[in-house]
Amino acid sequence: MSIEQFFKKISAQRLDNSGAPSMCPPAGSSATVGSTIAYTESIKKSIDANQINIVGNPIVKQTCPFVAAARLNDVRQRGGESLLTEQEVAALTLRPEVFAWVPENIFPGVRMKCPACESIVSSGRWSRNRTLHGLAKQAVYITKEYICYKCAAVPTSKRSATTSGDSCKQKPRKQKQFQADAPEALAVLPAHVSSMWHFANSG
Repeated sequence: MSIEQFFKKISAQRLDNSGAPSMCPPAGSSATVGSTIAYTESIKKSIDANQINIVGNPIVKQTCPFVAAARLNDVRQRGGESLLTEQEVAALTLRPEVFAWVPENIFPGVRMKCPACESIVSSGRWSRNRTLHGLAKQAVYITKEYICYKCAAVPTSKRSATTSGDSCKQKPRKQKQFQADAPEALAVLPAHVSSMWHFANSG
């Protein structure tokens, strides 16, 4: 029996997903098997929607390919669609682990602060994906970039000459942008938080 035939066989049974691990994306949310990039984007959206719980553990483990294939086939069968192809099954087995460095989601009560003025920033946007290299395997590394709008609201005085004479002009300070893993951002986090980030950034 081939792997594809095995998946087709077990997909005939409905799987109860009530006991699915909280680290896994919601089962049956999509019957499409996308690329690694698409999979990582779905992880980001699920974290933002609090559908993936990373409290105390920033590692989002891959759903068991056998379970994921059975769930997807179940959704497709109910929708009258064709079952997973060999290529889609292969894509499921190659889904990576994801390390999500989002301190406000990992540590209860922790808020990100601006390294310049130490004001609390409300939300961030996801930055580009990077690769986390381990001794035995690799993972996709994701984190967020933040903007401090309070820094932008603090004006600095600049005196300049004009044709009508000297006048004092107000020039807004540039908005402070930083990533959650920037050394200056880690420096203003509590020690028990910053000590959890112990990697070497190679770019």
